[in-house]
Amino acid sequence: MINFLCKKSIYVYFHWMGNKTINKSTEAKTPISKNSSDRVRERLDVLYRTESRRIFATLIRLLGDFDLAEEAVHDAFRAALEQWPRDGEPANPRAWLISTGRFKAIDRIRRRSRFDPLDEASKPVTPPIEGRPGCPHFA
Repeated sequence: MINFLCKKSIYVYFHWMGNKTINKSTEAKTPISKNSSDRVRERLDVLYRTESRRIFATLIRLLGDFDLAEEAVHDAFRAALEQWPRDGEPANPRAWLISTGRFKAIDRIRRRSRFDPLDEASKPVTPPIEGRPGCPHFA
């Protein structure tokens, strides 16, 4: 008989039985079957109603931008909707959503900073007209 008081024994038992939902790196995650997308959606609905204000406030504090934090909250919930049915719900969903939102916002800032100079370079430059300040022929 296997000693079930030891985590390693549980891991070895499930590995021996062929259950791939538990491994050493994801023991804290709750395994979710493939056809439980509705349960994940319901769980995310509950989390959104109960935790979204706290997540939003934390992201405002971390990012310093109201609009960026709002977009980050929605991006984090979208990422959860895509990943949790496949990987399982994390042990601390609120912390997962906050860190995911923060990383999504950082990616958005990097993307924006990369493409904003391109937008400024594509604007046509108007030559100075005589009689305007900045014109060498200003009289």
